[in-house]
Amino acid sequence: MDLLKEALLKAVEKSKINDITDYSKLNYNIFEKGKGTKDDPFIIDNENQFLDFARSVNEEENYADKYVKLNRDIKLTKEWTVVGSQGKHPFKGDFNGNNHTISNMKIGSEKTPRQYRFAALFSVIDGGKVYNLNIKDFEIYNTILSEDRVFVAAVAGGIQNGAFIDNVNVNGKIHSKSMRTQQYIGAIAGQSLKSSIINSSAEIQIDAKGESKDIYAGGLVGINAFGALFNSYSKGNITADSLLNKVSIGGLCGYQSGVIFNNYSSVNLNSTSPTTDVGELAGRSTGTGKNLNNFYNKNSVVKVTGKSKKTKNGFGVVVNDSIVENAEDIDKLNDLDFVKKLNTNLSSESFRKALDFVKADNKNNIKLEKWELKGGYPKLESSNSKSMKKIYRISGQNRELTAIEVSKKTYPNGTDTVIIANRETFSDIISASPLAKTERAAILYTYKDEISKDTLNEIKRLKAKNIIIIGGENSIKVEVLDKLKNNKYSVTRIAGKDRYKTSLKIAEKVIHKSNSKQLQIASGENFADALAITNLSNRDNTPILLVAKDTIDSESMKTLNKLNLEKINVAGGEKSISNKTFNTIKSVTKSKVERISGENRYETSFKIAKLMNKTDKFIIASGENFADSLVASPYADKENAVLVLSAKDELSSEIKEYLTKNESIITIIGGEKSISNNIEEQLNK
Repeated sequence: MDLLKEALLKAVEKSKINDITDYSKLNYNIFEKGKGTKDDPFIIDNENQFLDFARSVNEEENYADKYVKLNRDIKLTKEWTVVGSQGKHPFKGDFNGNNHTISNMKIGSEKTPRQYRFAALFSVIDGGKVYNLNIKDFEIYNTILSEDRVFVAAVAGGIQNGAFIDNVNVNGKIHSKSMRTQQYIGAIAGQSLKSSIINSSAEIQIDAKGESKDIYAGGLVGINAFGALFNSYSKGNITADSLLNKVSIGGLCGYQSGVIFNNYSSVNLNSTSPTTDVGELAGRSTGTGKNLNNFYNKNSVVKVTGKSKKTKNGFGVVVNDSIVENAEDIDKLNDLDFVKKLNTNLSSESFRKALDFVKADNKNNIKLEKWELKGGYPKLESSNSKSMKKIYRISGQNRELTAIEVSKKTYPNGTDTVIIANRETFSDIISASPLAKTERAAILYTYKDEISKDTLNEIKRLKAKNIIIIGGENSIKVEVLDKLKNNKYSVTRIAGKDRYKTSLKIAEKVIHKSNSKQLQIASGENFADALAITNLSNRDNTPILLVAKDTIDSESMKTLNKLNLEKINVAGGEKSISNKTFNTIKSVTKSKVERISGENRYETSFKIAKLMNKTDKFIIASGENFADSLVASPYADKENAVLVLSAKDELSSEIKEYLTKNESIITIIGGEKSISNNIEEQLNK
């Protein structure tokens, strides 16, 4: 009977906090893989595994000395049950977000708010570590009726005993209301007690209401109690209203009794209650507060009971013995001089002084990231790239110069052979991509009747001996060949009567040299599918044969018939190569013939990319501008990278997920007219 009574009491307590877990022994098979060690962490690969992880903490597994790693972005489809059973089971482990994003975290709703003491991803992080994590589009509605203090945040209600938050970036909304208790509200943490928050950011909307107790709300943390808040920033709006008691709100902290260094805030503050504790950096800095080299937006709106308020140094109240040094208002956030100040502080005497003040046990782990100006305001470099991921761009001022830059990256020490094609004709160059592999050749552009000095200089740098001209005199005139011959190069031309016969001649040459048993076929009327299929061409050392949408010429059919091929891939759907042509190909060869296609060129590109089974290196090329894109193939081959196509301003959803879920190096080919900076920003979200 006692056991039954105990079980019923436990069930009642769990129902109060929306905890539907049971308390059984933890089964580590809930994870995708891993042993929970530093070298082999538990891997979370989907929403169900993430929910199981939350349940496991609620089942009294604190993960002390264990490591957990997020393997992909997760969009939550169910209301979030807070990790840690409302503070009863704190998280003590190491959680590496791997710079992935948890989106759509919902706790309660406007109509049905939750009544939680701790409303956040984690209830309490006790000595644990959370890092390299993004929380996007979260929304919390919490109304508490009891007299227990309430802690509301995106990451953790409370962090304590040396907990460590590093490179955590959040954006979303908090709606908190209390009838009879104090509220501690922050975007990152409600309260930080002898813990550290570094290199982190928040874009936040906070609306806090109270009836008879205090409200402490900050853009990053509600109360910073002997904690370290370094090198972070906040943006957004905070509104607070307490009928009877104090409001303490600030752009970084509501109540500051720890150490804050090299942060900036751009937060509008509005207290509808009479209070002195409203400040762009913190509402109040206590006698133990140490504030060094922080910045705030001069144009932030600060109001108390409807009247504008301006602070002298970003603090509503500074108590005796509190230290405030170099608190500076900034007129423009998009100023390189401001970024320079932030970065200069990282190696300043003030940084060393701030560290000396830190009481947290983990102070030796504080390593600060540099700042850069991006999207109109300073951001941390750590928050703008995936873990282990780097994004590069290879481009020139025009298509010839882009080709030259790609050549330099592909062959820094030179090569014997150069392929030259007309800068205006995609079909010649796409056919030549497999030839570039077999000949170990750079690809450069020329005008029809003149080769530029820049291109000649690149040929000279390469120390090339052999030049292969692709296309007939309608593509490149004899005067270009003569100029090259006069420079003592051995020059040959590969050309047919049209693009299809030129393509056939190149294909035969590649097959002869590589002994390939496979062939790629693509449309000669648009370049995108042919460019995408260069992935398989590079991997398998196979030629690309161009065909028209509705016909295939007789010479190509004869060649297909006589070649002893094992497999033919046809790139693109019926809009590129009709079923009639596809069936003709099947009828003239004994080879296995397969079509690889999507609803559009980007989906086709994605399907081909997935066949490569590689995730460490990617090349992004334009699916709209052939000139920059077509020279990418040799570089992709050299780097053993997967080539994917993109529109100028937006990645397809499939390709974006494919690129962002893995730790990888990404190189963009071409300037912003081909691939805009929007693509980089999408990869970094």
